Amino acid sequence: MTQLRLLLPIMIALIIVTGCSNDEPAQSNPVEPVIELSRAEETINQGINNFGFDIFNAVAANKEITAEYPNFAISPLSLVSTLSMCANTLDEDFSDRICNAINANDLDDVNSFCRKIRTYLTDKGNACQTSVVNSVWHRKDLIASEAYISRIDQFFHGSVTPIDFTAPDAADQINRWAADNTNYVITNIVKQDDILGSIIFLANAISFKGIWYKPFEVSKTTKSTFHALSGDCQTEFMNISTELKYYKNSDFESVSVSLKGWFEFIAVLPSESKSVSDFSQSFNSTVFDEIKGRLALYDVDLSIPKFHENFKMTCSEIFRAIGLDVNIQNFEGFNPRYINRDELRLKVDHFTDINVDEEGASVTSVSTGNVGSVAPSVFGEASVTFDRPFIYLIRNTKTGSIIMMGQYTQPQ
Repeated sequence: MTQLRLLLPIMIALIIVTGCSNDEPAQSNPVEPVIELSRAEETINQGINNFGFDIFNAVAANKEITAEYPNFAISPLSLVSTLSMCANTLDEDFSDRICNAINANDLDDVNSFCRKIRTYLTDKGNACQTSVVNSVWHRKDLIASEAYISRIDQFFHGSVTPIDFTAPDAADQINRWAADNTNYVITNIVKQDDILGSIIFLANAISFKGIWYKPFEVSKTTKSTFHALSGDCQTEFMNISTELKYYKNSDFESVSVSLKGWFEFIAVLPSESKSVSDFSQSFNSTVFDEIKGRLALYDVDLSIPKFHENFKMTCSEIFRAIGLDVNIQNFEGFNPRYINRDELRLKVDHFTDINVDEEGASVTSVSTGNVGSVAPSVFGEASVTFDRPFIYLIRNTKTGSIIMMGQYTQPQ
């Protein structure tokens, strides 16, 4: 068997894409969850994927962000969940802009999709630990309408809570929510100074823990060299020999590793003639569709680095780069005593944490919105070494929403 050494010192990406029988792992789950999407919701599904690729491309092109975080990961589903809660909260023009960004006909379709995807992801039949939690806090002098409270509960399974943003412990209350709903992985999403002028603060938290179908033996973990942008370095690699899905063309090579719960981890290595930055800026649904359609079983010797990475960014510049206007003019669902609409703004922050070890892959993401003045036959053998910067994804083979995707350039 020729060797395929997959060097993945990555942060991780969760992608859920439309599946088919060829995507199903050889082992079946005890209970397979079912999701039924309308045609409009399937369009939104793909729209969120495309939105994720646009965000990913813009982050890869942002030299300031990549200088601080050469390894980065974003969760499109988390960002869309937060923006959708904002769309339910704010004016019709804002809602239209969010719908256009993800190719949705109207907000009702978006709400229905958010409810269905959350129900699917948290189904115990997925054989993985997944949590999707949403919450809204609002200034105490605002009165949330019953209709708004009902929409957040019905479609996002979220709470709507009044809070005194000027209280000394207001930030602590929000940070405790983040800690409690991410198993204390992400614990600090806001500072007190950030919310002194807040009117509404929204948050989405997604946590995922997937287990490899074929675990890596700890005894086989060894140190090896990764050719990072900053120079060669040593890091720990997990090793296994097994059948894996593999695809190669003149521009890149890709490998898929199955996780329980109808998920798979996909790594994509640009050819030596392409920089990972240039490749990441052009990586889109067309390229990914090619990968999905061409992956086939090969005998593989796999080597994957262990890693634990985290990332955070404020999305304002990224939204501008993709042409998404998040200016706010009006409120819907709240009856305010006084709001200076000339000072309104929406500030979206995004946090991710990724861990890969011999057992599996864990992904945690929090997105916040701060409104205020502030089994087929084996095809052959392959040899590829992921020992230079690359990008990666994880997808669920039964549905179709991007949860996270990332770029890896060097071990930390």
